[in-house]
Amino acid sequence: MSIEDLVEGLDDQTIRRLLANAAQSHEDVLRAVRLAGADGPDRLAALMAAVDDGLRARRHLDYWGSSSWAGDAAPVLDALADEVAAEPSAELVELLQRAEGHLVKVIMRADDSNGMIGDLARRVLELHREACAAGVADPQRLAKWMVRFSFEDQDFFEIDPVAYVDALGEKGLAVYRREVASVPTQPTYRQTGRRPCGRCTADFRASQRSMQPNALPSSTATSTGSSRCSGVTCHRRTNSHASPRPWSSWA
Repeated sequence: MSIEDLVEGLDDQTIRRLLANAAQSHEDVLRAVRLAGADGPDRLAALMAAVDDGLRARRHLDYWGSSSWAGDAAPVLDALADEVAAEPSAELVELLQRAEGHLVKVIMRADDSNGMIGDLARRVLELHREACAAGVADPQRLAKWMVRFSFEDQDFFEIDPVAYVDALGEKGLAVYRREVASVPTQPTYRQTGRRPCGRCTADFRASQRSMQPNALPSSTATSTGSSRCSGVTCHRRTNSHASPRPWSSWA
């Protein structure tokens, strides 16, 4: 007999009692209950609590610990995905950026050899793109976050600006170009201390000088393996809109 059949045979009072006991004993069940019970303005607050509680780790995660942690974190992303589909908002965009920041920090402290935590991070970036496509993001704040995330916060994942052209608009693109122009030739990443090679940064700047909203490539450049940068300190990972750096192919 399946678990669904067993639950179907229980009365409401028994189900409520079992759920309450499970929520008291398991944090992931408690988060799920809180999210399911939250509505309206309370839902975003519940989502933020779930992001802060479920997408952070203050200890090193070994291989098996990383797999277990990723499994526990996945329901938080499911809740974020439901919110993106139901009611995208500027606040939700900011929350997705917060979630991505948490996941990057976890990767820094984890043995993510199987890529499960990285998959979560890529999913959040995809949800972020979808939420921004609804036209709810503040263009200038979005542009600044995109540059900061790509050049300062980490060097695991890449954001394709082509996918954000509509969300940025003219004002956002202007801020985007300005922020990129202010990036040092050899920027230092806060989290890793690694630097991109000068060639990649130069390629990016060259592409941005000629970038116009109606002249951007219509599709994301994709490849497998690393980009043309051969320096060991310039890492490139390839997945969906998160990679590779599209400006490498635009220059």
